This record gives sequence, structure tokens and C-alpha cells, in this order.
Amino acid sequence: MLQILFALGFASAAFAAGANGPIAQHQQLTWEHNAPWFGGLSGVEMRADGKQLTAISDRGRIIVADLSRDALGTLTGMEIIHSVALRDKNGAVMDKPEADAEGLAIAPDGSIFISYEGDHRIARTNLADGTPLQFIAPPEGAVLRDNAGFEALAVDATGALYALPEDNRGDQIPLYKYQDGTWRIAAYLENDSPFVPVGADFDDEGRLYLLERTVTPLGFRTRLRRIEL
Repeated sequence: MLQILFALGFASAAFAAGANGPIAQHQQLTWEHNAPWFGGLSGVEMRADGKQLTAISDRGRIIVADLSRDALGTLTGMEIIHSVALRDKNGAVMDKPEADAEGLAIAPDGSIFISYEGDHRIARTNLADGTPLQFIAPPEGAVLRDNAGFEALAVDATGALYALPEDNRGDQIPLYKYQDGTWRIAAYLENDSPFVPVGADFDDEGRLYLLERTVTPLGFRTRLRRIEL
């Protein structure tokens, strides 16, 4: 049986309200599911009410789970209600490296976008059966190295798709924006550390939250940046 330990490092009420201070982990939950494909989760999107999540894995799976909470909103359990293997354009179940799903974003209209490494691409995907509905080629000139593609995906309130490459060796990180069938660079973000982008989301005020990680002699570390474009 595989287990995933969810360290729910959500912001404290003070941080969520905009006060200064560190993010404090206040809950931990072990998620268990007896299936050979379970594990390797690489992207997660939470429904606004906090009672359901959609996740993808680098093993080529998309999952929907209901979340149980007590009267105070504390998470008490998770149950998978839908799971399907991701498929290629011919409807065949994919294997690595093609199945290496990394980034996940859900648009306001419910469209699901998944970015892949191995064969770098973004696919608008049918949640019901895991088949691709549309392929979006990476922007011309984007540097996407092996095992370092678009891991950070986000969709804004207008439905525009944003992507950041994981591997950046310059002093700026390009923030790519895809809208009306065209890519452009929406902004350059400061690249001042060994941290690399691995997740992104917009809040209801249009601010971009960027999850970054690094591995150094100090161990595995993560940080969050909030960016006003």
C-alpha cells in the first residue's frame, strides 16, 4: 500500500489576511490508497470551497478526491471519487516519458490544462476519460530542458494560461502567457536564488502565487512568492 503524507502547510489566518509573518503548518494527514498507480502527485488544484481536489501524477494519472472536514474546517479525510489514466492523441494509455505530467491548471470554465515533461507539451484534457482535447506547443524560444519543463501552470480570471519553465539559469524568469492561440512574455520575474518554479496560481485579486523549490546541502526546501503583475 502506498501512502502520501500531506503536510498541509496552508497559511495561518493572519497570513491569509495579508499580515506579515511566516507560513505555519497546522495540520498533517496521511493519505492511503491501495492501488499500484497511487503516488507521485505533481500538481494539485483545490476547489474554492475546500471540499474537493483534482490532482495529477508523474505516473500519468488524474485523480479527483472529496475532502471531509469537521465543523471548524479541519481536514479529517480524503476519498478518491474519480481516477483515470492519461492518454495520448490515439486514446492509448501513456507510459513514461510521455506520461510525465507535471503542471495542472483549471480554468474558470472548468477546462483542465496539463503540462508534460519528457515530451514537452501542454494538453487541454477531458477529465472523464483522460484523453487530450487540444495540444498547445511550447512557445518558440522557450528553454525546456530534460526533466525541467513547464511545472508551473496557472489560469487567470479571463481564462488566459500562464507557464513558467522550471530550469532558469539567467537572472530573470520569463512568465509566458497563452491567449487567443498566441504565446507572449507577460513579465520577467527576478531569479535571485537556487529556487526554481514548480507551481503557480492566481488569487481572486489577480495576484500570482509562485511555489518554488530547491535542493541544497541544507536539504529540500520550498518557498512562496506573491507577485503583482
